[in-house]
Amino acid sequence: MAMSILLLDIGNTSISFSVFAGGSLGRLQRVASHPESDAAWEEGIRLDWSKLGAAVLASVNPPALSRLVEWLAARRAGLPVLVAGRDFPVPVQNRTRRPKEAGVDRLLNVLAAHARCGRSCIVVDLGTATTFDLASPDGAYLGGAIAPGISLCFSALHQGTALLPRAFPHEPAEPVGRDTESCLQIGVVEGSRGLVRHLVARFRRELGADAPVFFTGGEAPWAAKEIENAQIVPELTLDGLHLAYAQSGRGMKQQSRVFES
Repeated sequence: MAMSILLLDIGNTSISFSVFAGGSLGRLQRVASHPESDAAWEEGIRLDWSKLGAAVLASVNPPALSRLVEWLAARRAGLPVLVAGRDFPVPVQNRTRRPKEAGVDRLLNVLAAHARCGRSCIVVDLGTATTFDLASPDGAYLGGAIAPGISLCFSALHQGTALLPRAFPHEPAEPVGRDTESCLQIGVVEGSRGLVRHLVARFRRELGADAPVFFTGGEAPWAAKEIENAQIVPELTLDGLHLAYAQSGRGMKQQSRVFES
């Protein structure tokens, strides 16, 4: 019987994780990247460690990666811990000007998105930063854009001003802000949607007007509205992580689930 694989994507704010077993991913879950103590990981990542064949990681957060690798080693001695881009490659041709600058999560997103649609496509990943990534018809990474994430915008407005309160995203209740809170919601949430609409339209002029758009990341539901031919795929990065691991020869040759376009 094939053992299961723990997949973890370590971001700047949170760690997304799931277990790949029986040919598919389990429920997507999240824990903080930098908890005050490891007890938060103990509480949030509850597994039968004896059934794991490996822990496979992707990271754009080196301090959290080092801490998590040590924590995993303490959970089960001898558990193979493999990091994408270090211990196995991401099988995506990178056609950007400086390939080493591209975050591994962006390559994994392109890998998974192209596997789903088999054509040029756009990935919008809404986390601490909002990133846009383009795949060519043959699945190469072409580049994209980086903007502040929705929660980061709220945080920056609070920290960078004397009077604006700390706000958190929710659906604006009215078209015109009539107090500070509603002005913040309209400015940040609707402004972020406008940014997404504009850049998706810009990139579709390069790839084709009907290029599919895949939304992922914790803030994806706030920005996916009004984009035609779009899907929200919360597990996209973990899908790409498993694909890269399985194709590298380091994996246990398990087959990814059949993707639906």
